[in-house]
Amino acid sequence: MKALIAAILWVAPYVGPPRAESYAQLIHAEATRGGIDPLLIVALVYKESRFRPGSYKARNYGLMQVRVSASVNPDLIGREKLLFNPRFNIKRGMRMARMWKRYHERTCGDDSGHPWNSHYQWGRKVGDPGSGERVRALYRKLVERFRGGDQAHSNR
Repeated sequence: MKALIAAILWVAPYVGPPRAESYAQLIHAEATRGGIDPLLIVALVYKESRFRPGSYKARNYGLMQVRVSASVNPDLIGREKLLFNPRFNIKRGMRMARMWKRYHERTCGDDSGHPWNSHYQWGRKVGDPGSGERVRALYRKLVERFRGGDQAHSNR
């Protein structure tokens, strides 16, 4: 857990230790449940919101920039403010991450030219494969710095 907190503080020092610890606990619990390396989620959250829980852009809300529309999370229409709560946002964002990881494994595979997290950012049709690779580049830096290069989970 200490490495996860340190990773969050390294990418977003303005978060501060108490919030970094809270985020690390949430990310660790949800990512581990989904078989996803928590450091990959740290990289994704940083890319999506820079760890700012009040972040909003084009119908995307909170830390993980969870999208709300008639086709994506329609149960949250009119209740979008819930997504500014870090706990709720990470739980919902991780639900989406697990779904996109399964989708990628079933439909794309490793030869697709993009990692599964590209779908998290783009949906079914990946508009910019480089966006997923940029998250992966940060993930590799986090693994190197906070695990000494031990990439226990490839999460491809």
